[in-house]
Amino acid sequence: MLKPNGSFMYRSEKNQVNSTQIFPNPVEKTLHISIPNKLNIQSLQIFNLTGSIVISERDFAKKTINVQNLPSGIYLLNLQTNEGIEIHKFVKQ
Repeated sequence: MLKPNGSFMYRSEKNQVNSTQIFPNPVEKTLHISIPNKLNIQSLQIFNLTGSIVISERDFAKKTINVQNLPSGIYLLNLQTNEGIEIHKFVKQ
């Protein structure tokens, strides 16, 4: 995880009990985000595998993202939170 001050913190997947989760994965229409109460999502970007931003939102307060218009494929969800950056991979069917 990249912290706002530029430092990097690594956490094993096994230890991320309180981290952000996305579901369902794979997804067809709506991607849901489950975040711990201590986290606030400040912005999000969804990248395709060529590195292009396909969705970008600031001041994100919702808990869902409409991805139904994205082509099928693998995407990266980049969440900027008050504690740093989290990146999640998901499959759009």
